[in-house]
Amino acid sequence: MDAHTRPGRSLIERLEEFEQVFQAEDPWSFLTSRYEQARHRLTLDLVPPCGLALEVGCAEGVFTEMLAGHVGRVIAFDFSRTALDRARKRCAHHTNVSFALADLVTVEFPEAFDVVVATEVLGYLEEWRMASLLAKMARWLHPGGLLITNPPMGRSAIGFST
Repeated sequence: MDAHTRPGRSLIERLEEFEQVFQAEDPWSFLTSRYEQARHRLTLDLVPPCGLALEVGCAEGVFTEMLAGHVGRVIAFDFSRTALDRARKRCAHHTNVSFALADLVTVEFPEAFDVVVATEVLGYLEEWRMASLLAKMARWLHPGGLLITNPPMGRSAIGFST
């Protein structure tokens, strides 16, 4: 497991590690890996056409760009300034996308979303935070809204109710 994927690091340590990771463009090969491209397409297939979607941990905006063509409006956030700068450039031609520099632990939203997409995020969280952060994301949804996420590799599923 690379340093940037180790759970249990402080938020500041993880931010510093992610800024290091994003010194290289497309560090997870979202643009070149057939696996990542297929994963993004499968995730997009889960998103119903809707008015407002939130993307948690948008990285460089590869999925954000796909999501923008599928929903009315997208709000996307990440805690890496470098990644967000690239995401803004990638999605500059989409007038329905806005970005925020934020982290999942402290961010709050005044509006409710039809869909919240948080893929590949939970693996970077401490196990003890997962249930509360899943519940937090679920609270951001309109009644009947959809939370799309995936369990972290090598970790057990977490159940919760809202």
